[in-house]
Order: sequence, then structure tokens, then C-alpha cells
Amino acid sequence: MARDLVEVPVADESPRDDTRRDDTVEPAPEGWRWESYRGIQLQVPDGWGWGTTGWPPCLDINSGAYVGRPDGGVIPAIGCSNPFPVLSERAPYVWLGDLLAGDLAEGEEVTRPAGHGWFEVQTLRGGVPVTVFSDDADLRNAILASIREIEHVDANSCPVQHAISAEPSKRPDPTTGGLEAVENVTGAAVCRYSLRDVLPDPLISSSRLDRETARRLVAAITAAPAGSGPNSKECSFEVYGDEIIVLRIEASGATQEVYLRYSGCGHHGTDDGVTRRELTAQIVRPVLSGPHTVLQADGPMGDLIFGS
Repeated sequence: MARDLVEVPVADESPRDDTRRDDTVEPAPEGWRWESYRGIQLQVPDGWGWGTTGWPPCLDINSGAYVGRPDGGVIPAIGCSNPFPVLSERAPYVWLGDLLAGDLAEGEEVTRPAGHGWFEVQTLRGGVPVTVFSDDADLRNAILASIREIEHVDANSCPVQHAISAEPSKRPDPTTGGLEAVENVTGAAVCRYSLRDVLPDPLISSSRLDRETARRLVAAITAAPAGSGPNSKECSFEVYGDEIIVLRIEASGATQEVYLRYSGCGHHGTDDGVTRRELTAQIVRPVLSGPHTVLQADGPMGDLIFGS
């Protein structure tokens, strides 16, 4: 189901990383995390999962609190008589980019009662609709108060803009030497960008990998076979899909970018500007999780992501 929770691997294996990423953003307090979307970022409790904005309220949830994005999956075409879930199925959520939030002015907040102490608050910040649904007024207010526009780089070290969105065939800078030249990995940022449109702020989601997880990911990438794959047999190789992951590997004061292509039907693999390599489960599963979770994938990529 598109709103099922997904756990982030090795989330508790290393101390909390409170390194300040952008001089306009403070680290999230203990027990909270930053979530980015299209030019804004906000804080939610650490234990929240991820799902899809606009999920029909009359469908069973069977999950807890979550952050929804419209890029999170296909929304079932079903009409619901009640605009809110039944009480037994309710869970707090934040919907980012909800196009049904109405015609709001920048900074305006509209509150709708949902009964039994639950309220939905809709606002527009930085041009992005945000919907907060909860029965806890303090929680709603804390989330809304945390909303920030991203000036350049978000709290997870992801630039809000990236040239890859306008040029999907672009490769990382080869003069850095690629991953083979990287030593002493200290961490990594995982940045997901839209390729469907050229917007000023194409960043869809972001997260961070701690040192050990980043080192395992780099080892998995460099151990993968050179080339591209898995790709669909019948595919136009000019099609790059809807989105891309940019890995920003941090090491000894420098940052090495690696593009991870998985959307569409071809060009799948990693690219550090020097070597293109095939995708493996050891690469995609730690990356395509959390806010970057892939909820639908068919063919070879589906087998790779969801296979046992």
C-alpha cells in the first residue's frame, strides 16, 4: 500500500549528526528531523514514516504518522464521501505539495475541524502547499513554526537546485577522479531531484548517511560491474525517467558527486564522472528508502528493489 511505513537502515548505528548544513538553518532538535521538498524544509518527529500526498481518506492506512509527497506513488482513483479518515484509521501526517489545498495566499493558514479533536491546517510557504493533520495542537504548531525556505543548501547538505534537472544526460565532473580517488569517507548526502520539469527548486527529498553507511555504499558502488543495468529490453535509451538521486560523498573536506539513475527504462546505474557501473541490491536498497522510497517499480528494477 502506498502509505506503508519504510524503515531507514542503520538509523541508530551512529551518534546523531548535528553538523550545520546551511547557515540559515539550525539543526533539528533531538527526536526530530528535517524534511525537504521543492524549496522548503520543515521538521517532523523522527519516528514518522513516508507516504503519498493526497491518499484517499476512505482507504485503510494500517500505518502510523507519515510525511507525504505527491511524487511518492500512484494515488488510487476513488471517491470518498468523508474528507477525513474514519477515527480508527487516523494518523497524523504532513502532506507536501498538495495541489488540492486550495487557492491560498503566501503565508495564509486555513484550519478545518475534523471532529474528535482532530484538525487539518493548510498553508502556502515558499509557493509550496503544506497540509498538517493531527489531534495535537502543540505538534501542529511546532511543525508549522519550523517551515523554512531553502536559500541554497538544505539541512542535509543538498542543493535546492541542480543542473541535472535541466540536463538529464549530464555526468559528474570527471576531473575530481571519481570514487576511486576518494579517501576517508566521512558521510554522504542523498538528494533526489525531479527530471519531469525544469522548476527553480527541483529538490524532491533529502537525507543523510552516517560515516559507516556511506563507506559501505561507496564499497558497494566500486565493487559493481562496469556498465549500465538492469535495463528493460525494450526501451528508448533517450528516456531517463522522472527522477534521479545525486549522492554527495563527503571525504577529507571534499565532495564527490555520484549520479544514481533508476527511473525510466534505461540508463540505470551509477556514474561518478569517470566510471559508469550497474546497480545492485547493496546499492539501491540503502538509498531508495526513507524519503526516497520507491513504491512502484516493474521489470528488472522492480526485482532489484523489492526482490528477496
